[in-house]
Amino acid sequence: MKVFLSHPSRLKPLLREVCSKLPKFLDAWLDEDTLCWGDDLHRSIRSAIRTGSDFVLIFLDDSAIRSVWVRRELEWALEHESQIGRTFLLPIVVAIPTDALPDTLRDRVQLRLADYQQASVSSLASQIAEHLFQLVVRSFDLQNAGGRPLVEAQDHDKPNLVDKVAQLADKIVQDDFSPDVIIGIPRGGLVVAAFLSKQMEQHKLIPVVSLWPHPGFENSLNHVVFTPKDFNAGETDKVKVLIVDDICRSGKTLMDARAYLERRIDASIFVIKTAAVSYYEGLYTGATPPTYFVDKPSTAIRDFGGDVEPIVD
Repeated sequence: MKVFLSHPSRLKPLLREVCSKLPKFLDAWLDEDTLCWGDDLHRSIRSAIRTGSDFVLIFLDDSAIRSVWVRRELEWALEHESQIGRTFLLPIVVAIPTDALPDTLRDRVQLRLADYQQASVSSLASQIAEHLFQLVVRSFDLQNAGGRPLVEAQDHDKPNLVDKVAQLADKIVQDDFSPDVIIGIPRGGLVVAAFLSKQMEQHKLIPVVSLWPHPGFENSLNHVVFTPKDFNAGETDKVKVLIVDDICRSGKTLMDARAYLERRIDASIFVIKTAAVSYYEGLYTGATPPTYFVDKPSTAIRDFGGDVEPIVD
C-alpha cells in the first residue's frame, strides 16, 4: 500500500518519526526520500498523488494552513478523490482546533496527535496503520458497488483471485468454521484476508489482523494481544482464528505463523486454522497441509497478481 504524506516543512521531524514506526508494508511517499536533484516539484508531486498513491495523509498544523504547497496538495487530493469515488484524503490534526481547518476537512473524521511525546507518536502510527487497513478492507468490494477498489480483479485474472477467494470462502463455510478474526500474512495474504472478510459476512466485516512474517514473526511489528473479550465470546466459547496466505509452497510461513500465535495465546480458548489459495503439494515440507485451500498446482502459476509462482520461501 502506498501513502502520500502531505505536510509543511516544520513537521518534517514528526513525519520521519511517524514513518519509522509504521509497518514495513506501508510504502510512505516522503519528498526528501523520493525526489531527486532537478525534479520538477509540481509535476512529480501531482503525479505521486494522482497515480502513485492509494491514500493521501495530510498533516495539519497552523503552518500547514498557511502553506501554499499543502493547499495545492489538498486540491489535487480532493480532485482525485472525486474521480475515484472512495475515501482518499485522510486528515491528521496537530495542535490546532477543528474550526481552524479548511472547510473541506472540518466534517471529516480525523486522527489527532495529542503531543510530541514518544508514546503519543507511537500511538498515532498504530492508529494510522489500523485505520488504513480498515479502509483497504472496505475498498475490496466483491459486488463492484461503483467505487474503484485498490486492487482490481483483472490484476489477478490468471487465475482470477476474486473467484479463487470465493471458492476458498465456500470451503470454510461448508466446514462450519466462522472465524472471529482473520490474520493475513503480507503481502499476498492481506489481499486474500480482505476479500475473505467481505465474502464471508455480508452484514459485517470480520476483523483482520496483519502478521508481518520476517524474521520468523519475532519482530516489533507483531503484537498479538487479543483476548476472548475482544470478540464478545462467552466463557465457554472458543475464539476462531484463521491465518491466511495466498500461496503455500514449503508451508514454512504458515507453520511459523501458527507456531508464533500458539506461543502468545491460550490454546484452550482459541481455535486456529490455516488457509491458502494455492497449495503446492509437491514442494510442501510441513506435517499437515493448510486446513483450507482451493487448488494444488503442479507447475508454476503464471501472472498470479503479476508474479510468477512458485519461488523459494
